[in-house]
Amino acid sequence: MATAEINNLNNPTNLRKMDFGSPCDLHDVFAPDRVNFAPRAGFAWTLDEAGATVVRGGVGVFSSGHLMALFQNAVARPFSPVRQGWNTAEIAARGVAWQQYPEEHNEIVIRDAAGRRNQY
Repeated sequence: MATAEINNLNNPTNLRKMDFGSPCDLHDVFAPDRVNFAPRAGFAWTLDEAGATVVRGGVGVFSSGHLMALFQNAVARPFSPVRQGWNTAEIAARGVAWQQYPEEHNEIVIRDAAGRRNQY
């Protein structure tokens, strides 16, 4: 059994090149940005006298940068991706057949990865 992880990469030096850095420490996946203070305000506005229709807004304060691994909004096993797709030739080469279960497909993906960790 493998524990799910957030495998985040260090920030890129140039987003046009998408040259992300090495994997971050699993226990320290992002550096907080104390200068990036972003307060939010909230409101509630009743549109009719009966109070049946109300428009609401929220409040929040953000002080951290983006966690790149969460752009996909998913956490995966360390050696298999969140999603895997194969074309017809790849399916035949891997011996994928009906009826197989996700656990069997995951074993194929892990074998294909040859010990390399999955990175977003």
